[in-house]
Amino acid sequence: MYLKLLKNNVKQGILNLHLPDGSHHRFGQSGIEADWFIRDEKAIKRIARDWEFELGQT
Repeated sequence: MYLKLLKNNVKQGILNLHLPDGSHHRFGQSGIEADWFIRDEKAIKRIARDWEFELGQT
């Protein structure tokens, strides 16, 4: 669910997403890169549901 959301919405820059299971996903084409390390799968699901609020809480 959230992988598709990120794929469709990362428009500028590159986001490297590192998940708890050790997998790595890359979103975006070019520009500044950011790495996002998720330690708990529940966190990204909460962020996907209400990103404006939850990103402020992480």
